[in-house]
Amino acid sequence: MEFANGRIHVLWLKYRSSVTLRNRIWWLADAPVRDRCNLKRKSQDFLEVLRFEGLEGTPDGNVPRKLQSPLFDGSEATYVILDTAVVNGGLVLFEDVEGFHGSLAIGEISGALADVMPCLASLVPDSDLSRKLFRHVPGQPPELASLHLWPSNAALFLRSHAEPAALKFHLRRFIKPADVSGRRRYLRLFNPAVAFDYFSDLERSTQFMRCFMSMPEGPLTVIARKGGDAVSLRALHQPLPADRPVLEDLDLQALTLRWREAFHSRLCERLVRRGASRGYDFDRDMVTDVARKVMKAMEDHTPDDVPNLDDHMKLALVLLLLHPDAIEPVLTGPVMRNAHLGWAQRVDIVAKSYLTGLRRMNGMKVV
Repeated sequence: MEFANGRIHVLWLKYRSSVTLRNRIWWLADAPVRDRCNLKRKSQDFLEVLRFEGLEGTPDGNVPRKLQSPLFDGSEATYVILDTAVVNGGLVLFEDVEGFHGSLAIGEISGALADVMPCLASLVPDSDLSRKLFRHVPGQPPELASLHLWPSNAALFLRSHAEPAALKFHLRRFIKPADVSGRRRYLRLFNPAVAFDYFSDLERSTQFMRCFMSMPEGPLTVIARKGGDAVSLRALHQPLPADRPVLEDLDLQALTLRWREAFHSRLCERLVRRGASRGYDFDRDMVTDVARKVMKAMEDHTPDDVPNLDDHMKLALVLLLLHPDAIEPVLTGPVMRNAHLGWAQRVDIVAKSYLTGLRRMNGMKVV
C-alpha cells in the first residue's frame, strides 16, 4: 500500500514464553523493512509503533511532511513537553507563547528550578511555537535557541483527549517516580532523545511504561525524535489493574543505557589523555573500572546539583593515583556521603585532601 511519504510495511512478530506474545509493529520507511527490524520489543500488550526516518528541520519552520499526519490528524489534541534544561535561554523562550500551560512541577520546586523543569504547551499547525520547534537554519550555531530549536531537540510530542490540567497531573507522576526499593529518582524521560532510546531499548512491557502511556481519558500517543529519526507509540488498551508507575530494573537500564555508555566512553578518553599529558600511563582496564565506579557513586543527585564531566574526571583522577584498595573507602566515606554538600564541593574536598597527601609523600605531579 502506497503512502505519501513512502511505503507502509506491516510486520507481525511472535514471541513465546509461557504464553504466545504478539507485538504489532508498523514501519514507515522508504527502504525494505528487513533492514530496520531492530526494535527490541517483547510485549504482552499490543503497541502500535511507527518509525520515521530522514526528518529534517527547515529555515521556515514547516512541520516535516512525514510528521504532519501523526501530529495533527484526528480529534485528539496535540501537546508538547518542552525540556527547557537543554535550551539556552530556558523558560523565557516559551512562557509567552500561545497555549503555554506551565511547568509540570508544583510547589516551591516549580519556581526555584523553573529553567530545568519540563513544561507543557498545546501545539497547533503553523503557530509560532510550531515554527520555533521545527526551524533549523543551516550554518548557525545549534545552541542558538532564539533562532532555531530543531538542533536542540527539546520537544516531546503527545496526542491525547485529556484536558491540559488532567494531562499535567498524569505526567507529574513521572518526574520523580519510585523504584522497586522505594527510592525516588529524577528522570529525563521528557527529553525526546531519552524517550526515543527508552522505547527502543526496553526489552518488554513494564508496568511503568504501561502507566505512562495510558490515562482514564484514553491512551496517549508519544512521538519522540532523535536526530533525523522519530518513533511514535500508542497504547492500545489500559494498564493491568495491579500496575503502578514504579521503575523496574529494565526501565532503569533502558532509560540510561546509551547515555551511560557515551558518557563513560568520553570520561575514559579524557582520563587517559589527561594522565598522558602529565606523564602517567594509566592502565586502560583500571581506567574503565574506576570510571564506572565514579559514575555509580555520583548517580544520586537532584536537578539543581548535577555532577558534570569535570567533577567525574577530577574524582577519577584522584582514585587512579591511589592504591586500588583505597578506592571503595574513598567513594563510601563521610565526605562523599554528605548530602548537605553539593557534588562539586565533595569532589573538591576529596581531591585537595588526597592530592595534598600524595604530593607530600611521593612528590607526585598534580593531574
